[in-house]
Amino acid sequence: MKHIFLLLSFFLTIPALAQTPPLSPEQTVRQIYHSYEIESDSLYFGDTTEKSLISTRMKNVILLNDRLTLPGDIGWLDSDPLCGCQEYDHLVLENITIHQTDVSHADATVQFRPFKDSPEAITQTLKLIAEGDRWLIDDIISPQGSLWQAINSENQKTLASLRSLQRERPQHFVRELFNRLDDYSWPWTWVVSAQYRQAVNDYSQAAYKNNDIPAFGRLSHFAWPWRWTTSSAYRNAFLADAPITVESDNSQYMEMETDKLYFYDNPIFFGKESQFARLNSIQVIAENNDRARIHVRFTLTDSSTKVQDLLLHRTQGQWEIEDFIRPDGGSLLKAMQQTTRRRLSTISPK
Repeated sequence: MKHIFLLLSFFLTIPALAQTPPLSPEQTVRQIYHSYEIESDSLYFGDTTEKSLISTRMKNVILLNDRLTLPGDIGWLDSDPLCGCQEYDHLVLENITIHQTDVSHADATVQFRPFKDSPEAITQTLKLIAEGDRWLIDDIISPQGSLWQAINSENQKTLASLRSLQRERPQHFVRELFNRLDDYSWPWTWVVSAQYRQAVNDYSQAAYKNNDIPAFGRLSHFAWPWRWTTSSAYRNAFLADAPITVESDNSQYMEMETDKLYFYDNPIFFGKESQFARLNSIQVIAENNDRARIHVRFTLTDSSTKVQDLLLHRTQGQWEIEDFIRPDGGSLLKAMQQTTRRRLSTISPK
């Protein structure tokens, strides 16, 4: 019986041994920072593919933060947490200290200089976890604290703000959206339905297919189109001065205006929140169980008046906007879907 028990114990340990990462925690960390030493651009901390450097827990918090980030905006990762910087020049890794707490957890305290010619050094700790056959980064503890906790805290604040918008009656929910438009704590992409969000996502992929720009939920600080970080006057001047034909110029301008309509503008307010002046009226056109049609009229800062109907649906006790019906174009959702199909049909296969 003793021999049988020992034999069973041996076979039961084989799967655990097979999952031991081939690289040690120190080898893993040295491999990561070697990419910075040789100026390689192959690493991106926010990468959530199979080549990712980060754990499942870190992936999940970053993915949620990406989804909560408005189109064209930069999420939490506006710098590289691995080097604690936005720029570096021939990073110098000075020291690594490993403290392995158990077979699947280790702390790697690293000291490095982001710039070879500068004496300024940064010290931070990479919290490593063994997942599958690799050591992955589960957190980074810098002088500013835990990276995971910071991103998670930001996510929870945004989700709490979204929950606070909800009201029992649909017209009161819509009024709260207008009342809270200038606190910038809630992304409009999360008060619309999943179908509308998917339509925006599909449009962004079609609009930027040839540029390999990712969906709006995965925009990095390398991805957003710089022209929409400038004023409309600057964009117009840029287009007017661009060395292209008039036909091409008009086409480019129209594409930018379409991108603005479907992708960058907040559809609730016909543009940026800063352009909103006052809400004139809210009227319930129809209401039936968990669906409602709300008519809104409001004034912008240029004194123009805008009207549209919001089609609402309550899902799991939460009101969300399914579509925006405008007097000059009808369904904004359908128009966006049609534009997406048209753009996809004109994209040449690579």
